[in-house]
Amino acid sequence: MTRLLRCFVFVITGLSAGCGTQPYPTGLAYPPRVDAIVVRLPATDAEGPPPAGKIDEFIGNLNARGGKVLNPNDLPEETRSAVNRVLVEMFGSPAVPLVPLLDVQGVETLHLEPETLAAGSFLYKKHCLQCHGLTGDGRGPTGQWVYPSPRDFRQGIFKFVTSPGTASRKPSRADLHRSLALGIERTSMPPFGMLSELEREQIISYTIHLSLRGEVEYRLLLDLLNQEDMDNVATEARSYLRSALRQWLAADIERITPTTIPTPNDLDRRVQPDHLESVRRGHQLFTNPAINCIGCHVDFGRQARYLYDSWGGVTRPNDLTEGVYRGGKTPLDLFQRIRGGVGPSGMPAAVTLSDDQTWDLVHFVLALPATNMLPSDVRSQVYPAR
Repeated sequence: MTRLLRCFVFVITGLSAGCGTQPYPTGLAYPPRVDAIVVRLPATDAEGPPPAGKIDEFIGNLNARGGKVLNPNDLPEETRSAVNRVLVEMFGSPAVPLVPLLDVQGVETLHLEPETLAAGSFLYKKHCLQCHGLTGDGRGPTGQWVYPSPRDFRQGIFKFVTSPGTASRKPSRADLHRSLALGIERTSMPPFGMLSELEREQIISYTIHLSLRGEVEYRLLLDLLNQEDMDNVATEARSYLRSALRQWLAADIERITPTTIPTPNDLDRRVQPDHLESVRRGHQLFTNPAINCIGCHVDFGRQARYLYDSWGGVTRPNDLTEGVYRGGKTPLDLFQRIRGGVGPSGMPAAVTLSDDQTWDLVHFVLALPATNMLPSDVRSQVYPAR
């Protein structure tokens, strides 16, 4: 999309007077969530990606495919207004973003001060809104037309996370920094290495702000749509915020870390007998039905299935023969991805594997694209025609 067209989109939507060069208008509010909330995903595989420009319609129709979604518009107007008032009081507006720090110990390390958020908001508008949208919903003017869909921050879940725990665990600031600085290969997320370290940190703080706001809204709406008792919306909102803040803090404290890291994976090392034996063991683990990597990465990813992700969109497990790793391509990146899983995409955490077994899998995955790095017996099974 040309710069002129981007300016036109921003002007007609009332989001900018200078195509990213001006702060948000003071009267602009975060719009309330109106898109469907996913409660249960279909049990069957998806037929393919959502049609371009129709992600909301696709998710809204999950009920017809055996899933379950709820519509925020089904709530009474009075209830919606009460939720919106609380969100404005707690999180402010795009021009004046806020996060109440409550009584959470150590929360200052998240760098959610008003001045940091204001600077991050300006940079987000300039560099990120086009895809990720005003509320961080991934529905920016460009975002709804690309696949994979830009990240929707509002549910408080992320794919490329190095902290241990469940699928709802948060990324560390370092995780977000990696995605921002390096981009995500074969997606519309470019690298932002041209920004200064400070600017990237400010965008990260604002991303956390959007995620906190979106998660509080998501949980309030989900409770209300499920007709759960709620005596005081503000009290519930603060409870959800406090819990989310503690999760974000934990992500910066705990990290999936192997007890040992093998020697550098250079070319000479990768053809040594002991390394080739590790690759062979990794192949056996990968194809073991009890571990079942091959169940999703069918034919090592060349015939991977289309699966629903936690947002109600569609993902496809990686074709590992291509050597593209969206969450990072170093051996440690892959170790953390295997051990921690990619929860929102349905990839489970391999918590039963030892460190040595996990490294075997890492070595096999890294060798997959390079046929000369596979033992001959493994090569004949992965590339039978060669």
